[in-house]
Amino acid sequence: MKIKVFIDGLRDFFLKDRLSSAGIALFIIGLAAEQGGLSKTTVFGVFLASYILIGRSILKKTFKNILKGKVFDENFLMSIASIGAFCLGFYSEAAGVILFYVVGEYFQEKASDNAERSIEAMLSHHAEKAVLATEEGNKVVEPRELSVGDIVIVAPGEKVPIDGVVISGISSMTTSALTGETEPTAVEPGSAVLAGFINGSGLITIEAAKKFDDTVYSKVVAMVKEAGGKKAATEKFITSFARVYTPAVVSLAFITAIIPPIILGEGFYLWIYRALVLLVVSCPCALLISVPLSFFAGIGGAAKNGIFVKGGEYLEALARVGSVVFDKTGTLTTGEFSIQEMHPMHPFNEYELLRFAAYAEAHSTHPAGRCIVKEFKKRFPTERLDIEFQDYQELPGQGVSVKFEGRVIHVGKQRYIEGLLGAEVQNNSHVYVVVDGVLAGGIRLTDDIRDLAKNVLKNLKGYGAKLYMLSGDSFARAAQVAEELELDGFSAEMLPADKLEKLLAFQSAEKKDKRTVYVGDGINDAPALRSAAVGVAMGGSGSQSALEAADIVLTNDDLSKLPTAIRIARKTRKTAYQNIVGSVGIKLIVIIITMTVNTAAIQGLWLAIFADVGASLLAILNSLRVLRS
Repeated sequence: MKIKVFIDGLRDFFLKDRLSSAGIALFIIGLAAEQGGLSKTTVFGVFLASYILIGRSILKKTFKNILKGKVFDENFLMSIASIGAFCLGFYSEAAGVILFYVVGEYFQEKASDNAERSIEAMLSHHAEKAVLATEEGNKVVEPRELSVGDIVIVAPGEKVPIDGVVISGISSMTTSALTGETEPTAVEPGSAVLAGFINGSGLITIEAAKKFDDTVYSKVVAMVKEAGGKKAATEKFITSFARVYTPAVVSLAFITAIIPPIILGEGFYLWIYRALVLLVVSCPCALLISVPLSFFAGIGGAAKNGIFVKGGEYLEALARVGSVVFDKTGTLTTGEFSIQEMHPMHPFNEYELLRFAAYAEAHSTHPAGRCIVKEFKKRFPTERLDIEFQDYQELPGQGVSVKFEGRVIHVGKQRYIEGLLGAEVQNNSHVYVVVDGVLAGGIRLTDDIRDLAKNVLKNLKGYGAKLYMLSGDSFARAAQVAEELELDGFSAEMLPADKLEKLLAFQSAEKKDKRTVYVGDGINDAPALRSAAVGVAMGGSGSQSALEAADIVLTNDDLSKLPTAIRIARKTRKTAYQNIVGSVGIKLIVIIITMTVNTAAIQGLWLAIFADVGASLLAILNSLRVLRS
């Protein structure tokens, strides 16, 4: 398969343009003329024509860069080496330098394009139309025209146009475009679906939960497109290294051509030839392309698995994970609450307790608030919650307050309510309700641990990571979760500012070569996600703020993708280091041979050409292994 790709690439290169094809034909004719004993002038003319046709773009770039003051780059190295070879009478080598350099550059460009197209193909699964159900009948619209609450019909085989919830119908979904999962996922009323999913055999109706630009699909598309601009530390090092490396190589080549002949009393011809070999073999192309390509391929490989990374720097940081800090609700637990018990206080009853709580939480996006509203609608379907409120306030991580029917209602956690009342309340609930300054009672919720959480944490420990949990929940519930999951530590009853402070403390205590990863999904996690070395958000249930603040998004709320992301990150970094060591190693071997053996006997310039192009192609193929993994 790889041989076929290589042959197809060569064919495409030869057909790229007529001038290059003519130059290649002249190069072959020149080789035949050289072997056939034709005059040196004829051979020179054929190779010079070939050289100009093939290398015209290289010579043009070199000339323009010199005029701009940007002298020392790989184009300059190739130009000066090939012109020097012509001056020494090595005509075939001079044309060969340019020919194989251009071929190598073409394959580098093609590899980058393939990696980019692979990512683009995965992110081209959006629906081009949506069937909107209206009172006048069904209407075909663009997904961008949909609003929250719109009812959309998705027929079998069609793509889901918007993030939403199934309200009728049973089907299966192909989710590989966003999640990387090949097995279809069953959906039924109440199931969440994302834009980009492909509907299976059943007709379903969904209620839009977001606008198109706010969907997980839109966010990850923008994220991956921007990823190429954020370089990893290794990439930045290579770029900076090249700025110093190229002038150093030119200086070393000049010294090689001048100093040894004077000191050793040898002819200049041989040492100038060796200097030209040094220029060719020292071209940094393999380093300049293969390291960025490694990280770009890593980003593509992660995207195939439903892991969307905003840039190479985050992939490299993830490879150095030292500790992983988790939010609890919606991350280690499902985030789907249900009411376990209600504890009304006299003179309030259960109905009033739940009613006041539901009215206050009607506009809340917190899972606990959504649970209370859902339970109230289930028990009392005829009562409306879509009425106007007064003085609505929400304190993230604490609670909400609202004025309703002339009464002031406060709903929140124990610490918030105790601060409001100036007195302690019994620690037997997760949510407390205060009406006109009087405690109406408490509601106890339950939130199950994710099915795969234990295995995921076990895998993370296998990577040597320390595991911690930060939660806004009660100490008792947080302690229960931490014990069941065998975490290394936890903190409870935390506000967003508390989580951020604790995270920064973890990061400052981290070893120099290690990084801290934060995993969360809610609005209150946004400060920590943005401040962590690597912020990881749950893509399915994650809030808008969390998705924007995170550096990596795990689609479909699949926590098991976190160990996969670390594995891909480590493989990417390993591949980049392999490319660096391999490229430098090959070049050093050729330089040593060139400087110590009779170069005329072993055709040192040809060896340098193949070493440079070969190192580049090997690095490219090695990088693409990450994309295919």
